[in-house]
Amino acid sequence: MFQLYISSIFIRKEVVKPFLLLLILTMLQSGITHAKEIDSMTALQKESEISTTSSKTTELETQEAELSSQPNRSLATDLKTVYEDRFDDNFIGKIKYPDWFHKSDFLNYQEDLADAVDDQKKGAFLLFTTQGCPYCDKFIKLSLGDSDIAKQVQKNFMSTGLEIFNDVEIVDFSGEEMAAKDFAKKAGVQFTPTLIFYDKEGKPIFQAIGYQSPKNFKHILNYVSEEHYQTKNLHTYIKEQEKEAYQPSLADQLISGLYEETVAKALFNNTTVDFTHTQQSSKPLVILFEENNCQDCTDFYENILPTASIKEVLTQFKFVKFNADDNKTKLTKPDKSLTTPAQWVKDLNFQHYPALVFFDKKGRKVLQTDALLRKKRMLYSCQYVLENAFDKDWSYQQFGRFKEVEKRKANVDVKK
Repeated sequence: MFQLYISSIFIRKEVVKPFLLLLILTMLQSGITHAKEIDSMTALQKESEISTTSSKTTELETQEAELSSQPNRSLATDLKTVYEDRFDDNFIGKIKYPDWFHKSDFLNYQEDLADAVDDQKKGAFLLFTTQGCPYCDKFIKLSLGDSDIAKQVQKNFMSTGLEIFNDVEIVDFSGEEMAAKDFAKKAGVQFTPTLIFYDKEGKPIFQAIGYQSPKNFKHILNYVSEEHYQTKNLHTYIKEQEKEAYQPSLADQLISGLYEETVAKALFNNTTVDFTHTQQSSKPLVILFEENNCQDCTDFYENILPTASIKEVLTQFKFVKFNADDNKTKLTKPDKSLTTPAQWVKDLNFQHYPALVFFDKKGRKVLQTDALLRKKRMLYSCQYVLENAFDKDWSYQQFGRFKEVEKRKANVDVKK
């Protein structure tokens, strides 16, 4: 009705030409379609809160309730067993920020930061999330739920959370008014959660993407609050702090069959690995960077890559793996520049491993992440590239929400 009413007004008054009318109708239809997608996702989230269709969510919530009802128990500590041992991203998380997060009626970050600085805080900490995100749910409950971490964050930073698809108006640190979703886009938020720390002037000084374990987040807090970012990257800082290195057995055989034959030959013959052919390739390219003594890398090889749906989708890629400390192997990137794996990860600003960078068939870099990837996010990342969602100007998070709506409607789970 609304579309027809507008159309009749324009037609009667002959204000616009036919092509402009068509453009307006198309924009309206696009907005309605997007709104339906958001409404569908919201409805699915609400449904998940009152139903038992997701056994994983129900089971986790039951164990949380049991743990919290026991006297003299640390919920955050006990949840390590519930989440770290059994974490699966194939459920809808319920996002509830900590009670100690800063609350503002006007969402004026510029004024809120000024007040925080007056209170002797070192800056601001913003947590970007989206409803339904299991990584956000885990980070809030497990890492921010740690009492020592909570005290350290409250002492040093004005902390608040922001839904990346929210239309609410905010005032950013520079005093500019905009929608919250535009602020998130301006900040370069691609995955949730994204953690960004700002200095006393409101300038971003450090960004971490994806779930951060309590141990890793403590490193991040010390790294930022003690201003180590002025002299070194986080990866170097953590290596200096770790006393005992974890010694895993790498499961290379799980992915060796995915290596492109020409790359394997180049490595064997100690010649330059040339990726410029990707510009005319029939398959997109994904490069994985690992490091020695990397527990998360081993977990990724043993528990994520063997998943049937992920193994299947990776056959549609050229898949290559490099060590992040390798400064000897010579590479020609898709943009024809020369580098080594060690220099490449530095240029990409990877701080955590395994890290992935995806290129499309034309050799364009489409997506990069050093965030924790469980089964669903790994699958959606691959599909994001294969379905050319980036050409529709979709962020990964928008695409992931769309796929989640599709999947929930079909009641299909990621294959085990």
